[in-house]
Amino acid sequence: MKKHLYTGLIVCTTFLVLSACNSSKPWYHKKVVDWQLYTYAEEKVNYKVFLIGDCGKPSSDPLEPSFVLLREELIKAGNKSAVVFLGDNIYNAGLLPVDHPDRKESLRRIDTQLDILKDYQGKVVYVPGNHDWNNNKEGGWEAIKREENYIEKELDQGNTFRPDDGCSGPSVIDLTDNTILIAYDSQWWLHEHDKPGKKEGCLADNHEEFVKEMEKTLQENKDKNIILASHHPMYTNGTHGGHFPWYEHLFPLTFIKKYLYIPLPVFGSVYVFSRQLGVSNQDVGNKLYKSLRRSLIPVFSEHKGLIHATGHEHSLQYFPKGDQHYIVSGSGTKANYTVKGHGAEFTYAKKGFSVLNYLQNGEVWMEFISPDEVSNEKKIVFRKKLK
Repeated sequence: MKKHLYTGLIVCTTFLVLSACNSSKPWYHKKVVDWQLYTYAEEKVNYKVFLIGDCGKPSSDPLEPSFVLLREELIKAGNKSAVVFLGDNIYNAGLLPVDHPDRKESLRRIDTQLDILKDYQGKVVYVPGNHDWNNNKEGGWEAIKREENYIEKELDQGNTFRPDDGCSGPSVIDLTDNTILIAYDSQWWLHEHDKPGKKEGCLADNHEEFVKEMEKTLQENKDKNIILASHHPMYTNGTHGGHFPWYEHLFPLTFIKKYLYIPLPVFGSVYVFSRQLGVSNQDVGNKLYKSLRRSLIPVFSEHKGLIHATGHEHSLQYFPKGDQHYIVSGSGTKANYTVKGHGAEFTYAKKGFSVLNYLQNGEVWMEFISPDEVSNEKKIVFRKKLK
């Protein structure tokens, strides 16, 4: 009898978990619930910047729905646009060495991305994430250089992987006369193994020097529209920010494999609490991650209208902070749990990407786009005027 009751509890709980996962809807702060009433004239757009992260595990047959949608939008936008891949470009450990047994699969994952860029006339920029650095392990610097060399050779569009050679940056990319993209490698800050410095031609040897270079670069471009691109977010309502669904206390292995509903309640709670306390340097609660935020947020706050775009979390999120705008657009091929509130105006735990539209009159409009779950058609899930 007890065995049947236990089995029934597991089945019912699993059903509730699956139902909760499949019923995720966009969340909007009360200030922006009427967002659909406000729009812009598409014909007035001068330039578009597409932002998509964590594209490292795409389906190929059929093609990843967000990739289908992104390619359509890129071809329409043409040379008056740019696309920025926001790190974790190849799961799980970047581009593997030639003799590695899983090299073929790592190539498939990046080639599936590169294929959607064929015939695209705009600018392409790749920035690295922790998985590209050999999943934050030893050998990360070598993995980054392998990935950079491969992407730039295949694209044949020049210096598309920024910053170069595993350096911290910042690296400036001119988009238009008055709009620039500044790429920096946030994993370089967090990486606790071999990484390059001034001896290897980088701008900085340590955190303090990097911050000074960032301050200098932002000051030099203070009169332009600035987009910052990196992998790790300053603000997040996802699991890296310490927000976990209740079922991970009971089924912690779902973090590894989505449908591993093996009940480990005590272990699950220990796992969640350790993540919240910062056992991993990939989480906001970690001392290294805290130092990244503590050092950069005050620098960013000096620049009105600055837009900071990241991935890392597999969701779509937007945080207005003073005169700055923080975008999380990391659900290119994965979608994970996110919560509402905590300073956000919008969160959505589904696949998709974001777009910045620069208009002739100087206005800047942000949009979040997601493929419809049934038809895969384009679905705008949030829009806001940033300037």
